[in-house]
Amino acid sequence: YSDQNGTTVSEQGRLTLTNEGWESVIVKEGSYSYVSPEGIPVSVSYIADENGFRANGSHLPKVVLAKGR
Repeated sequence: YSDQNGTTVSEQGRLTLTNEGWESVIVKEGSYSYVSPEGIPVSVSYIADENGFRANGSHLPKVVLAKGR
C-alpha cells in the first residue's frame, strides 16, 4: 500500500519446505519506504524465514565478519 505522506509497504508470504525437505516454514519477504523527518528517503527490504529476520537498507549498519587467523 501507499499513503498520502509517501510511505509505501509491500509484503508477500509463502509456505515452503526447509532444506531438509520434511518440514514446512512460512517465508515472508517485503519492503517499506518513507521519508524521514529530516527529509531523507529511507528504504528497507527484508526476509523472515527459518533463519530469522534479515533487513537491508543503506541506513542500517553492515555486518563485518572477522577473518580467521
